Amino acid sequence: MTENKVAIIIATKNRSEKLIELLKYYVAIKSRHTIYIGDASDSYHIKETVLTIKSLGNSIDIVYKQYPEYGRAQTDNAKTVEKMLEFVEEEYVVGSGDDDYFLPKSLDKCVNFLENNPDYSSAHGYGTFLTYNETKGKSILGGRYILNDYKADLASERFKKVSNCTSVLFFSVHRTKIFRKAYKNIEKLPIHPALFEEIMPTFMSAILGNSKKLDCLYLIRGIHELRYKQSKLMEKITDSGWSNSVEIFINTLSEELRAIDGIDEIESKEIVKQGFIDYLEGNIKSYYSNKDMVSLENINKRVLNKFKQWIPVYVKKFIRNNILLNDYYDKSGQLSKALPYYFEFRSLLNNIKE
Repeated sequence: MTENKVAIIIATKNRSEKLIELLKYYVAIKSRHTIYIGDASDSYHIKETVLTIKSLGNSIDIVYKQYPEYGRAQTDNAKTVEKMLEFVEEEYVVGSGDDDYFLPKSLDKCVNFLENNPDYSSAHGYGTFLTYNETKGKSILGGRYILNDYKADLASERFKKVSNCTSVLFFSVHRTKIFRKAYKNIEKLPIHPALFEEIMPTFMSAILGNSKKLDCLYLIRGIHELRYKQSKLMEKITDSGWSNSVEIFINTLSEELRAIDGIDEIESKEIVKQGFIDYLEGNIKSYYSNKDMVSLENINKRVLNKFKQWIPVYVKKFIRNNILLNDYYDKSGQLSKALPYYFEFRSLLNNIKE
């Protein structure tokens, strides 16, 4: 196992309960990785968090900083991450929400890969979700959170790949020097609209080097109501800060493309502009498609049910355990002890307040 720790950076505001659950999870599974917390909370939540950190003693390494000036909007989360990076001493780092759970063994696998593959800048595995099921009255693990990888000889080619199939590389283990560069000019972004604080580091990460998806379960993303209340893309486009954000995005990324690929300013800006257009078109189609998704879903279910009827049992088990990775409970509704991540899942669920 690698001796290198991963710095897990968390930007949080007024969600001390979720943050405390997360910290207790890492303590329960004896994680050796360092937690860096940038907190923009009010006094009540700060008090709860500080008391918990003190109670954990030497069980886990935590670096805790307060940033009340960065609690204005979602864009400030990225600015908090950029500030916390100043304190990171580890050679590797990953970003996290205050309700996102990494599997430490998988973090180690990512570090091992990066140690042996210097031409890669980041690595990650598969993701899943933690949701509360009102019918069953408990938290459920399941589904797949998509994390893509991007590999190409040229930075401009990796940039184009992200434009056409974007995933959030914030959740990928990075070499710290790369992650710091990925947050270049974050402090220049206006407070609104919330979009560029996420996509600018993602695009920059891909420009700076290859990313790799490893064959392991890696991340459990928490689901909460605010995630579904974020403003729609068209609302962001009409925001007064949109044009300023676009200019910063284009200038920042095109400058890095010129430095890495050795192209001129006109070509680099054209690549970034076209890539951004491709990204927007893909998102607009996703938000506003007129397809009858309900009917399509019903057709898929009928086809899948017929398919299931004739698949041999051993093949079903292989698909469930190695491909889908979304069936973590046995028939009684209990967490299956046969899972390779049973201890981590059990520890996670034990620390969640229903």
